[in-house]
Amino acid sequence: MGQGPPLRWPAVLAVRSRLVRLAIAAGLLRVAATWTLFVLVGCWLDWWWEMPRLARVGWLLLGVGGSLFAAWRWLLQPWRSLPSQDGLALWIERRQPALRSRLISAVQLSREPRDTEEAATFIRRLVANADEVAQGLNPKILAPAGDLKACLRWTAPVLIGVLISFGLAWPSSGVLLKRAFLEEVPVPRKTRFVEVSGAKVMGRGDDFAIFARVEGLVPASGRVQIRHPSGRIQKLNLDPDPQIRGRFERILANIPASFRYQITLGDAVSDEFGVEVLPRPVVTNLVVTQVLPEYTGLAPRTLGAGALSLLKGSRVRLAGEANHGLAKAELRLLGADRVETATLSAAEPQRFAVEFPVDDPRLSGFAMDLVDHQGIASKDPAVHAMEVVADQPPGVRVLLPARREELVMGRSSVLISFEATDDYGIAGVAIAYQRAGATNGIPERIELDAGEAVAATIRRRFEWALATVKPPLVEGTLVEFWVEATDRKQDGGPGLGRSERYLLRVVSEAEKRADLLSRAGDAIGRLGDVALGQERLNETLGRIILEKPSPRR
Repeated sequence: MGQGPPLRWPAVLAVRSRLVRLAIAAGLLRVAATWTLFVLVGCWLDWWWEMPRLARVGWLLLGVGGSLFAAWRWLLQPWRSLPSQDGLALWIERRQPALRSRLISAVQLSREPRDTEEAATFIRRLVANADEVAQGLNPKILAPAGDLKACLRWTAPVLIGVLISFGLAWPSSGVLLKRAFLEEVPVPRKTRFVEVSGAKVMGRGDDFAIFARVEGLVPASGRVQIRHPSGRIQKLNLDPDPQIRGRFERILANIPASFRYQITLGDAVSDEFGVEVLPRPVVTNLVVTQVLPEYTGLAPRTLGAGALSLLKGSRVRLAGEANHGLAKAELRLLGADRVETATLSAAEPQRFAVEFPVDDPRLSGFAMDLVDHQGIASKDPAVHAMEVVADQPPGVRVLLPARREELVMGRSSVLISFEATDDYGIAGVAIAYQRAGATNGIPERIELDAGEAVAATIRRRFEWALATVKPPLVEGTLVEFWVEATDRKQDGGPGLGRSERYLLRVVSEAEKRADLLSRAGDAIGRLGDVALGQERLNETLGRIILEKPSPRR
């Protein structure tokens, strides 16, 4: 635009303003039509070929560049081509011959220096005359909207057509528009995905259900394409779910390795999803330590992980290691329906430790349930059988006297020999006795020394002087005795073990001597039988040696 003072006539200014508005409106229409055409064509190409993100970025940049060129060509250039003040005056005079150069003269002379009063008066009259004439200018007649109407004749159908196309294709057009502006959403189809099984991280040997649910035009069947790491392509059918319309499924059993898959249903094609198959967490090493009750006085002992026989009241410590890092480890106690959470090592998360009390006789075994950092759980863990046993009372066996009933004299002695055994140590031993037929039920006891050290087996010989029994024993009296042993059990203990019961019959000296002679005779008779048997054996052996061998045939 030219230099100089601004035009002062409203009618002239209105003409200029109209020219600016017409130029801007026509330019904006052309830019809008160019941009919408680029968007429309891009959406159509994307729907037809499902353009990747890089191609959509390129097309968007091309549309922006085309629109900027259109703005420069049809908006900036026309605006810069508008006439200056002198040019606008000449432009108006060419369309209004009645002005006869008065308008351009007034514009130009108003900028000239006024040397004399006569010149200034002349210019004032000329400007006033031009102003009077300019009052009758009509901007609409001087600047008709012919160029704008010509522009509308091709831009309006384009814009209206684009709007109608987007409206008819809604909501698919809305999705395509999002993709045109680089939003990652699936391309809309006649068949539209509502739900897809998607990517998955799973343990080796699991089953995987590939499924999809669609709406719109539901096909009779679908297809899934599986791509293995080796490059092998496998195509399988997806069968419709008879219960849910639009749902298709295919179950792959016992998955051994990772793969990628893509679902096709009608004209809808899903993204390619990855299924990562990882090894399951398993226990590779397990150390079982039994901590026996304190009363046993025994140190903790390591057991094999096979069938376990555990003393009730013990505690069991498990220290294990898995094949890789763990997020959680739980001990499942079978029979008692109880779960104990294991502690994981911070430095080595594949190591775990857990401890549990052996206090429930229903416990029948245990198993470790592991979960790694991928959320994959162990499957069918090894079950270790376990039996809870109570601390049994000691076993006691009398070695002497040999007979269950022994004849004794009231002031003689009886040699008693016995053996007591217990798994976790003998605490005390005693000989208990009572007269046969006693009614008070409380036997007398003779406490014996069990020794200071904890022993699992104790053998003792005790010579019982019957003269110490009060009241003194008289002939004909029957005394019943047995040996008792106690263990070190504390909870509900101690355990008490008893031997079989033996009888002592008090007799006279003559009866005792006769008994001894009878026993000696029996012993001699048994020795004679043994000697006779030995002699016969020697004779038989001699005949076998001296006998001639039969001739060979």
